[in-house]
Amino acid sequence: MTVSQPYKVCPRCQEPAALAAGTCSRCGHVYRTQFVPPDQTQAFYAPPSQPPPFGAQPPPSLPQGYIQVIPGSHSPVVAGLLSLCCIVSFGQFYNRQFQKGAAMLLVSMVAAAVTGGMSTVVTFPFCVVDAVLVASKLNRGQPVREWEFF
Repeated sequence: MTVSQPYKVCPRCQEPAALAAGTCSRCGHVYRTQFVPPDQTQAFYAPPSQPPPFGAQPPPSLPQGYIQVIPGSHSPVVAGLLSLCCIVSFGQFYNRQFQKGAAMLLVSMVAAAVTGGMSTVVTFPFCVVDAVLVASKLNRGQPVREWEFF
């Protein structure tokens, strides 16, 4: 057969064969799939999907109100440092607990204003410890509710 005309290749022995051939002339392989013209290949074949990074498994779908990340990708140290060095509730924002973080920030600001700053002795360590412990759960791959503490 001349290869200047359209052809298919035997999957067993790689021998070129005419498009209309039912079996391979070299090894006898029976072609069971029908030839798809090049302009229609997109309709029959999906592009190959990208594999996830080595060892990473996407989190399963969770019910509304739960947060989960890829195990090992969420650092409790970062959550603690954000709450310690930045605004009190940045650790909660890092943990994707946005509403809880905003509420904790508001409560700590109001409490500090009312008590003349004395409430920070309680609210500041509370926010840091909460951010670290919730980040530890997320890092282990455990699902966490949006308003879950410790």
